Amino acid sequence: MDLDQTPWDLPDGVAEEVLLNHVLEHLGASTASFLGVMGELYRVCCDGALIRINVPHPLHEHYRTDPSHVRPVTPQTLSMFSQAECDQAAAVASPMTPWAHILGVDFELASVQYVPDAHTETVLRERGVLRQDDRAEDFAEIFANLIAEIRMELRVRKPATRAEGQPA
Repeated sequence: MDLDQTPWDLPDGVAEEVLLNHVLEHLGASTASFLGVMGELYRVCCDGALIRINVPHPLHEHYRTDPSHVRPVTPQTLSMFSQAECDQAAAVASPMTPWAHILGVDFELASVQYVPDAHTETVLRERGVLRQDDRAEDFAEIFANLIAEIRMELRVRKPATRAEGQPA
């Protein structure tokens, strides 16, 4: 089943649990498509259903280097599909788009766990950057914002050869 194609051929309210293990970041290349996926998740789940979502952190190389990753999915993204979060944001004039109200869906972000890159965390602890009682996720934004830009150059090499059978 192509999850980007909505509506899904599933009945309403049948799912008690859904596992999206490194799936959601591959869906919804367009806003309309992503909103369709979120609407379908809501439709096919029963009240109280649990949707388990595992995605690569959008600032990690696992996300950035895979060309099939079309959308970063963060807790902030998912909070836009909670009516309570949208109401709280509106109360303080936050610019958050109230997708929960627009789509008529309501998801509660029940838990969030950040999984540090094991190698990077080990190196930072060995070098004393992270102390034993430090949480790696507290440093994630600081380190992620260390590099603001990448400047690259491509040199064109002609003539290029094409594998047999590949379109021109």
